[in-house]
Parts: sequence; structure tokens; C-alpha cells
Amino acid sequence: MKDNEARGLVLKRLYELRHEVPQASLEHFEGLPFGNAVLFNVLDQLAQENMIDWLPHRVGGAINFFANAHIKVLGVKVMEGTATLFLMPETRENSIWAEPAAVKA
Repeated sequence: MKDNEARGLVLKRLYELRHEVPQASLEHFEGLPFGNAVLFNVLDQLAQENMIDWLPHRVGGAINFFANAHIKVLGVKVMEGTATLFLMPETRENSIWAEPAAVKA
């Protein structure tokens, strides 16, 4: 499974839980087709993109469990299709999330 597929599954799970629980914990991710190591990596990636908040517990730099996670406004917008990722043409490395209407203006 590619990282983008795993990110999609995790973000979808958090999106579905957003009105049911204030914070998702490890048991909310049971049944996903990957283990905790991938889950923790994906949660880190989503947090780096400012789509979620989460509180990992790190021991020696490695994550061994987390307290909670929840989707942020940007994550909701991505799931609902009202935000889009654009690559900066100069570097093709930096990403910018923007409202589609803001891009057209």
C-alpha cells in the first residue's frame, strides 16, 4: 500500500469520527490494513500537513503509542473537496493548500 492510500484511509477514519468522539485513540483505527508503525508514520505525515492534531509518545525518537488524534479544519476541507494541494512551480517541493476559489481569482 502506498503512503497516499494509507493517509487517505486514516484521514477518512478521523473525518467519520469527528462528531462521535472528541479525540480518536488507537482502538479507533482497528481494522485498517496496516500496523501501528505505518499508522504512526501516516499520522505524523498528516500532522506535518496541518490536517490533524495528535499527541504521540516518543521514546528514543520512536513512537510507541499515542494519546489522541483529531481532524483539523484543513483535513475536513480536503475530505469535502474544498481545499486542493498545489506544488510550487519553482521548487516542486513546497506544498500550499488553498481554497479553489482563491486560486481562480
